[in-house]
Amino acid sequence: MSEHRIIPGFNFCIEFPGISEIFKLKNTVMKNSLKIFPLLIFLLSFSFVYAQEEILTESNAPQSIITYVKTNFPNAEILSIKKDKEMRKLEYEVKLRGDTELKFDEKYELTDIESDDALPKSVIPSKLWDYVAANYSQGSVFITGWEKERRRQKLELNNDDELYFDLNGNFQKIDR
Repeated sequence: MSEHRIIPGFNFCIEFPGISEIFKLKNTVMKNSLKIFPLLIFLLSFSFVYAQEEILTESNAPQSIITYVKTNFPNAEILSIKKDKEMRKLEYEVKLRGDTELKFDEKYELTDIESDDALPKSVIPSKLWDYVAANYSQGSVFITGWEKERRRQKLELNNDDELYFDLNGNFQKIDR
């Protein structure tokens, strides 16, 4: 039962909940919490099963990834190597000193590379490299990113242009 209290000097009542109403509210919250708690546990355990991240070292990382990095970035220091498994997708992420990040798929093939600096010619498909060389002035514009998507490839340039090509390297469009 609610209590009504009159505060001197004011022309209205403030309704305060009674002790029985407080206990009813507490019981309702507890019952609903008990219903939701098992669902939360299930969802959390499900996410742990399907999302796993493992930190690797150069000695236990796939040798072909290490060879690729050392061949194409001979002076770069490897800062970290992560093996990331989500659902049925496996990805390796390599971070180099100088803000360069490479991603490889489960077959150890490069799928994405991002850098603040110009990427070496050896990591860019030749047809895409040739397109940039023919259409942009050398030196002032350079490639800072490459990504192989499901049906196309994307280049990112330091002038913020994004160039899209099909998987055969044929130019499709530009986003500025």
